[in-house]
Amino acid sequence: MKDKIIVITGSSSGIGKYLSDYFSKDNTVVGLCRSGGDNAIVCDVSSNIDLDNAVEQIKQKYGRVDVLINN
Repeated sequence: MKDKIIVITGSSSGIGKYLSDYFSKDNTVVGLCRSGGDNAIVCDVSSNIDLDNAVEQIKQKYGRVDVLINN
């Protein structure tokens, strides 16, 4: 996979962090996590307001999502 916009929830630690690091070599990875970080959007996925805001930010900046990894 190459040149995709990949959104990964829980990207600040564990398997989400590993997947973010792995896929960021050839793709744009946007992390959704509570703590923020590199190319991450602070988002509590249990909050509809946070999710709506995250989706809007992704649409404005990237225009699309090719892959969602809901970790």
